[in-house]
Amino acid sequence: MSDETIMTQGQHVAETGDDDAASAKKKRKRFKLWQKILMIVAIVLVVLLASGGIAAVAIINTGKSELLASNDSPFAYRKLKHEGQRYVFNENMVSVVLIGNDRLGNALEGTLGQADAVMVVAYDTASGKLTLINVPRNTTMETLLTFPDGEKRTQKMMLSGVYGIAEDDEGGAEQVCRTVSQLFGNIPLENYCVLSMLCVGPLADAMGGVTLTAIDNVPIEHIVKGETYTLKSWKALRYVQYRDPTIMSSPADRMARQHQFAKAFVEQTKEAAKKDPMVLKKLYDVITDPQYMITTLDMPEVAYLATSVLQHGTADLNLVTVPYDSVYSDVLESTEYYPDENALTQLLIDTYYLPAPEEAEGE
Repeated sequence: MSDETIMTQGQHVAETGDDDAASAKKKRKRFKLWQKILMIVAIVLVVLLASGGIAAVAIINTGKSELLASNDSPFAYRKLKHEGQRYVFNENMVSVVLIGNDRLGNALEGTLGQADAVMVVAYDTASGKLTLINVPRNTTMETLLTFPDGEKRTQKMMLSGVYGIAEDDEGGAEQVCRTVSQLFGNIPLENYCVLSMLCVGPLADAMGGVTLTAIDNVPIEHIVKGETYTLKSWKALRYVQYRDPTIMSSPADRMARQHQFAKAFVEQTKEAAKKDPMVLKKLYDVITDPQYMITTLDMPEVAYLATSVLQHGTADLNLVTVPYDSVYSDVLESTEYYPDENALTQLLIDTYYLPAPEEAEGE
């Protein structure tokens, strides 16, 4: 990215006044029973009425407006210059950071765990295009961190570890969002969903299993590449989580399996909901359980996103990964991923930006 686009970390903090300012706009929610019921009712209503109900449409429009409001930010991301071309931010974009964590709610006392998987859902509300950007957990960069004692300092760290040094799950999620925002040239990423990896099995079970053809061997579950399985419970979790630390390509192989599983899940959810809208209730019974999810999203926002995906389907779903160069670290005994800046800029342009109008060329 050009100097025109990226602010330094110090500038980023200075302009916001405090690195927690952005997160103050959005408060995380551990869903109460009444909130869960309202959300389920809203989703089912929209599916049943297919946008024919005034109340359902009002809920959806409210959610859309709330999500788009997240783009109101002082961050210097609105204009970008790359390879002689100028671009402007697509104001129709909304983003949600999905974080997979295996110890949500301090399942192991005193340990938050790590960000096992990080994906950014980038949705174009005008075109219906949905892009799922996988940010490798091994992405390594200098980032400003806040520690449990309140100390703030810049430190080189893998993205996976950024979550675990916070005071609580909400702080960990906000820290991951800030780090990925920095990586993305300060595009605002205020909305998040933290999902316990343990919810993968129950979600698959609610669907009657997720059917796919294995693209990799998972010896621990006797899954063989090329064979077709309907993955449920523990087998579904192991398929998306398994990694062999003795194989350098194993993190990349796991990302590929996660992409495959996510796409299959979305496609099969859409088909199942057409036949039985109450499938959505089963799914939300899982993900709105506090032991499985915390999120900044409220009921209208979830209703808008869910119905948009159901209406548009996955034909325009684009699964991409932040491009990187890998280096094995003897100290960490792990592979560090360093983003390919030029390729990452192009990915962001393809996802979040539009060519600048001619009248903007002389600016």
